[in-house]
Amino acid sequence: MSDPVNEPWLKTWTPSNRLFSWVMNNVWFVNYKGHQVGQIPFRYSLRPHKAFDSAEAKKFGIGLVQPLVVAPVGEGQQGLPSLLKLTGDPAVIVTSLKPTRDGKGYLLRLFNTSDKPASATLNWGGAGQPKWFFEQ
Repeated sequence: MSDPVNEPWLKTWTPSNRLFSWVMNNVWFVNYKGHQVGQIPFRYSLRPHKAFDSAEAKKFGIGLVQPLVVAPVGEGQQGLPSLLKLTGDPAVIVTSLKPTRDGKGYLLRLFNTSDKPASATLNWGGAGQPKWFFEQ
């Protein structure tokens, strides 16, 4: 076993194009099996960028694990009107929108992808005004 405090796996670091991936370890010293049998797949996505942007990095990651769902439509089919429009800081995104259990409304979750305070305006396109509930 390795103790990263007393025996760090990396003693020095020099900027380079080398990538490290430490996806599994057993340095927590807890009562679970420190290994796993069989092959375990890991997937990586690399995206070139200039200066680091926390919001863009989170949007990129979310886009990979929650891809756009595409469905076929009939030729000439009219588009559906938008249920809502989110304007303001582009760091604020909608992470989920689903009907409530009683079918009388929608549950909307917004997420600030940046590490800075952000604001956004929600313009409701459906009939009536939504009831607001904020969870901190």
